[in-house]
Amino acid sequence: MTDRFKTYDSALKWLYFDLPTSEKQIFGGQKSLDVSGHLLSAVGNPQDKYPTVHVAGTSGKGSTVALAASILQANGRRVGTILSPHVYDFRERFMVNGQFVSKKETLKSINQLVQVIEKLNTEN
Repeated sequence: MTDRFKTYDSALKWLYFDLPTSEKQIFGGQKSLDVSGHLLSAVGNPQDKYPTVHVAGTSGKGSTVALAASILQANGRRVGTILSPHVYDFRERFMVNGQFVSKKETLKSINQLVQVIEKLNTEN
C-alpha cells in the first residue's frame, strides 16, 4: 500500500480536522472498547509486549508520569510516555526518554495506522 500522507503537516491536518470521530463514522457504530480491541489486535497487541504503568485519576497524572519516568530513566530504563493533551507540539503526547519521536517516524506511524483503520472498516 502507498502512504496516504506525504508530509507530517498533512497527517496532522487529518488527525485534527478530518479524522472521523463519531461511533457511527468509525467501524459502523461499534462501541469504543470494541473498536480499541480490534485496532490493537490488528497491529499485533503492542500493549502486551512491554511492561506498562497506567496512571489514571482526576488530577496530577502528568506530574506522576514525569516523576515515575524520571525514576525509571535514572535507573537505566528506556521509558516511553503517552500524555494528552499536548500544549505546543503534537509529539508531546508520546515521547521516549523525554525526547520527541521524530516527525518522520510520527508520519510513518500515522500512515500505518490509517491503513489499518481503512482495512478494518472495509472488513466491518
